[in-house]
Amino acid sequence: MSLFAYDDLSLGDFKPRPRIESGETVLYRGWMFNVTAYQEFTDFICKRGGIPVTSAADYALCHHLKQWYSACTDLTPETVFLEKGSNYLEQISTLNWDAYFIKDFVKSNTDAQGSIAHTPEQAVNIINRIEQYRGELEGGVAVRRVEQFQPQSEQRYFVVNGAAYSPTSGVSLFYHFRQRESQDA
Repeated sequence: MSLFAYDDLSLGDFKPRPRIESGETVLYRGWMFNVTAYQEFTDFICKRGGIPVTSAADYALCHHLKQWYSACTDLTPETVFLEKGSNYLEQISTLNWDAYFIKDFVKSNTDAQGSIAHTPEQAVNIINRIEQYRGELEGGVAVRRVEQFQPQSEQRYFVVNGAAYSPTSGVSLFYHFRQRESQDA
């Protein structure tokens, strides 16, 4: 395991300790980078002879909700994507949903107001707050239909080489996804 100072990376002074050896495989575990910063990170790894487990292209594909949403539309709430700077109020008003979960393409709002809006006007206010507090909307705006889920039912998975692993069972779900795809064909 190597550690590095995040600020050093942003200043172009990447010095992991212990250093990355030539041919060593590197898996990043830490705060989310934006797509540009992750590309810089993998460039630094490669310059030192390391091999990133997740390429910059794969990171970009998985990092922005808009990139992976089509792979699981039947398993996640309905989502509409808005370009940065578009007429948010007009576009959200056409949805006529009971409630809207607002986020950029990566993260939701984390201040006291939260991310759920009950009117298009509240949704625009959340978008403005994300931009104000983070300094940017990464990618664009994702407006998700609010659904009522069973409490404690959320599960997150870790995907390695195309296989999804449950954090509690460690069992690969790849077979189940494949089996389902073949049944749908």
